[in-house]
Amino acid sequence: MGKYVTNDIVKTCILLLISCSVMVTAWYSHLKFESWSIGVAILFSWGLAFFEYLFMVPANRIGTKAGLSPAKLRGIAELFILTAFIIFQTFVLGANLEMNHIIGFGMVLMGVCVVLFGPFRKVLYSSKK
Repeated sequence: MGKYVTNDIVKTCILLLISCSVMVTAWYSHLKFESWSIGVAILFSWGLAFFEYLFMVPANRIGTKAGLSPAKLRGIAELFILTAFIIFQTFVLGANLEMNHIIGFGMVLMGVCVVLFGPFRKVLYSSKK
């Protein structure tokens, strides 16, 4: 793997980490403000989501050019989403972290590992002719 490809993968991961953290904030931060109307909560969340796209779109472009498939990009993003969510729900929302959460998210993480590192390379469908 070349120096530039490795740097691009690191850039991709940093951008995905920021993007996923912002998205988790957009999805759940309004829960701290129960006095907000649903309309205000939606506008606030959409406003934050705009900034998520400023990081997600370049991350996917850079990652694809570095040789990461869309599925691998989604897998990396899923890892960051889960991490950001656990941190956010525990420390920002003050929700309990339960064993069910760890086990369930651990199962999702196993799926992410299959996508990123799994040995199953048989193509089931190809749109290329």
